[in-house]
Amino acid sequence: MTVSSQYLVEHLNDVLSALSSGEAVEVERPGGTTLRLTACEVSTPALKERVLGAGAGEMGSVSYEDWERIDREWKNEFADKFSGDS
Repeated sequence: MTVSSQYLVEHLNDVLSALSSGEAVEVERPGGTTLRLTACEVSTPALKERVLGAGAGEMGSVSYEDWERIDREWKNEFADKFSGDS
């Protein structure tokens, strides 16, 4: 099937149907360039089965002391930018 770019815009569903049925579509553009559209097969990877609790122990928590240290470091780093805050 050969169509103009205007036809492609106005009849996109028809062109997509032709592509879905395996037909190649050539689109003639002003200036003499031609584009060839074809359908391709796309495979999706199989989803892994989720297992409840599989990630147990992989994520730690921050202690209160660590949060205080991080807060002090942050305040020291940005003290000049937030001089009104305490």
